[in-house]
Amino acid sequence: MKRFFILVAILGTTFSIKAQTKIINAYAQILGMTNGACATILSVDSPSLFDIGDAVLIVQIKGAFIDSSNTNAFGNITAYNNVGNFEFNEIVSKSGTNLILKTKLIKSYDIINGTVQLVAVKKRKNYDLNTEHSCLGWNGKKGGVFFIDVSDSLFLNSNINVTAKGFTGGEVLLSTAFSCNRRDYFYSSIFNEGAHKGEGISSISINKIYGRGKLANGGGGGNDHNCGGGGGGNGGAGGKGGNQYFYPGGPGCTEVDVAPFIAMGGLGGQSLDYSVNRVFLGGGGGAGQGNDRGEKPGGIGGGIVFIKCNVLIANNNSIIANGQNAIECSAAVVGCQDDGTGGGGAGGSILLDVASYIGLVNVTANGGKGADCWVSKDTKSTRQVGPGGGGGGGVIGFSSLAIPPGTVNSVIAGLNGVNPQWSNDPWGSEKGSNGKLLTNFLFPEGSTSITRFAQAGNDTIICPQVGGISLPLLASGGVLYSWSPSTGLSNATIANPIATISNTITYVVTVTDANDCIDKDTITITVKPGPIDVIAFPKNITGCLGTIAQLNAIGTKSYLWQPSAGLDDDKISNPKLTISGINTYVVIGTDTNGCADKDTVYITSFPLPNIKISSDNSIVDCSEKAVVLTASGALSYQWTPAIYCEMPNAASTKVRPPATTVFTVKGININGCEAEDTITVFYEGKTVVKIPNAFTPNDDNINDKIKPIIVCDFVMTEFSIYNRWGNNVFITNDGNQGWDGKSTDGKPCELGVYYYYIKGKNSKGEDVLLKGDITMIR
Repeated sequence: MKRFFILVAILGTTFSIKAQTKIINAYAQILGMTNGACATILSVDSPSLFDIGDAVLIVQIKGAFIDSSNTNAFGNITAYNNVGNFEFNEIVSKSGTNLILKTKLIKSYDIINGTVQLVAVKKRKNYDLNTEHSCLGWNGKKGGVFFIDVSDSLFLNSNINVTAKGFTGGEVLLSTAFSCNRRDYFYSSIFNEGAHKGEGISSISINKIYGRGKLANGGGGGNDHNCGGGGGGNGGAGGKGGNQYFYPGGPGCTEVDVAPFIAMGGLGGQSLDYSVNRVFLGGGGGAGQGNDRGEKPGGIGGGIVFIKCNVLIANNNSIIANGQNAIECSAAVVGCQDDGTGGGGAGGSILLDVASYIGLVNVTANGGKGADCWVSKDTKSTRQVGPGGGGGGGVIGFSSLAIPPGTVNSVIAGLNGVNPQWSNDPWGSEKGSNGKLLTNFLFPEGSTSITRFAQAGNDTIICPQVGGISLPLLASGGVLYSWSPSTGLSNATIANPIATISNTITYVVTVTDANDCIDKDTITITVKPGPIDVIAFPKNITGCLGTIAQLNAIGTKSYLWQPSAGLDDDKISNPKLTISGINTYVVIGTDTNGCADKDTVYITSFPLPNIKISSDNSIVDCSEKAVVLTASGALSYQWTPAIYCEMPNAASTKVRPPATTVFTVKGININGCEAEDTITVFYEGKTVVKIPNAFTPNDDNINDKIKPIIVCDFVMTEFSIYNRWGNNVFITNDGNQGWDGKSTDGKPCELGVYYYYIKGKNSKGEDVLLKGDITMIR
């Protein structure tokens, strides 16, 4: 926490105004308490100040019984009852004015006849206490307690100070009624026969609230005339207040009123019993009695400090719970005092549950001083009135077995007041008694955890959906159910409503079991950012089996196509699909938040034609014969190689290849789907060369030359002619050049029979020789 200062410049002067003392606790009077089998429920007067998870202290402040007889025993505690009982707990639920605690209480408390309060503080891991901290002053119903709960380190960089935050001092009556020698222990306020008692752990009727008798640890009020009030008590008893008015030779209470009648000052508050681990506010000092309207109230007792932490880092700062010094004058001034004065307040209580200390911490719970008396009516100082008694010392308790060496402790009693004009004569007033240092002080907490039976189900993280999300809730553990808020629920009073939501929401279910016990649980449904919308296109694809189609998807970060069969890559936005018999493909898109959406592509596939080829023969040669190929199974056809096909676009075609050849037919059906089949036509090699047996070289351009006619499977290398005597008359290697009937010298040869030789090679590379005779005629 930062420190804040306000700087104000006035006429060139700068003033510094410190931040106010800080209060970190919330307070409530407990009006009702149920510590039953279901839960511990507290009904309080200010529930809005408390939150679920707050650490709380339950403490009973008042409710003791006292002796109320008109004797010296008046105000003695006859039964503590549950006063001083305290323990720690935690708030786990709220409902109207009710606060539900984490565990059952282990101590008893009296709500009807006593005063019980609840003090809360936020739990902290570490806390930097860097400005002075205090508490709400006790107001008769609540306050007076400072409580802090730190799981690790408390940095005490400033003081904790609850001085004068405890039980109130006796109030002034401001009456002019006058009498002397009033010896009773209680009075009403009607005749001003006794001053108001200081507040303590017990209560008394208005008819007995005045007079010198103590009120448990509250100091008694001074009796008439002008007696001092007694000091408050706590760990130590308070001191007695001073004697009544004394004016030798004067009117009123004179010197003839000698002891014991003049000893009617308020009795000191009782010291309290801490042997059973209780805690108390410091008692208030009783008021002084007066009739000149100069009497003063008693001092206020010190408050209570609870500190729970692992490490206290002290930094030489202080924890203070002193009783208040009773108000007094500093000189004899008219109206101040001229009457009896008040007793000092008792020191409060400081309880430390600290594992270790770093540095020194000053721990102080001293009693307050009783007020001095001044008389302005007689400058010769011949009159005396009763000063206030001193407040008793407080209590410092440690959870450790020994007083920690890191503490400097003080529980000193408060001094009594005096009559300064009578050489500081105490005039019967007494100081208080010193307080107590306690070790092995217990800090009790509730013993039994409340059984939590309400179950709302596990928190859910869900992805957005177009049009909103609907999901079932399922509570268990009871017989009655109530969901809050009811937003989006099909029925808020059943265990399993349907929640229709679009945004993150937390539902609280209140469950009542068969024993009318109530418990609560929560479920949070977290809707991730969105929505996500994946779009696949085209939505409908038609194609022939085995053909390639393009798939596409947009709208998100990553993609997964299912099934993966037929896809070149199933993890990209645009895979290629080989169409098969699968009718649908689904794409699942995932965004950066892990949310997924999907879309579908529908596939219509057409069958391929069933193409078959038949033939009348599978072998062809160089003769005029051809092979007939016939295709079936399609609507149209195309043969290749078309060069050897007589009708390449017909179902049937003749083929006459020059060598063994594979023929392919592609068929297209009514849906435009293609398929093909193949057949091999084998070429069977057979050399065929023809030549006329006669020719007439008469220059009529008809049969004037003779030459070989190569039908198939022959490559000619020589064509030669010989006469009957064996002489060569013609030779060539050009198949297109024939013999014109002339000799090599260009002269016409005679008619008759000639012999030819034809040389060459077949397709197998073998030498072939053909020979015969021809007749030349004219």
